[in-house]
Amino acid sequence: LVPASSAQTSSSSPFNLSAAPWSTGGGSPHLNDADAQTAHSDAQAAYTSLNGMSATPISATLDGQTLVPGVYSTGAASLAASGAAALTFNGAGVYVIQCSSSLTTGAGGVPTMTLSGGATAANIYWVVGSSATINSGFSGTFQGNVVASASVTDTIGGVVNGSLVALAG
Repeated sequence: LVPASSAQTSSSSPFNLSAAPWSTGGGSPHLNDADAQTAHSDAQAAYTSLNGMSATPISATLDGQTLVPGVYSTGAASLAASGAAALTFNGAGVYVIQCSSSLTTGAGGVPTMTLSGGATAANIYWVVGSSATINSGFSGTFQGNVVASASVTDTIGGVVNGSLVALAG
């Protein structure tokens, strides 16, 4: 997918990926034209803004955690690295998870991301310092919007309830 026009920004949400218009077929892709350059610039601004927020540290092993709306920081994050595991988002509001290096889900089992108490995938933002690998061993549903510095890979083709944006790859 290639941005069909610039990404949306607002003061209440640093980067509204769920509202960004994406081309899903038909027509010509925007390759390095003004629209694509604006979308990339907006994604970079969102990455910088989200990554600069003050955060609460959490374990890089996301298995079994329940998060409430807020901003969180961790290292090389993983979910279901050695078996089926769940991560729960509980409550209406915005979630920002800053992964200083990588994010990997499903390398050793089925990852489950549960939304409860009004949580929505549109309000979950994953800010990844290098690369994100989604559903790397098993299929599953990924919840949220990834903005990764280097690259994003969806290896099994599981369901992504959100957006995958890579700044460099």
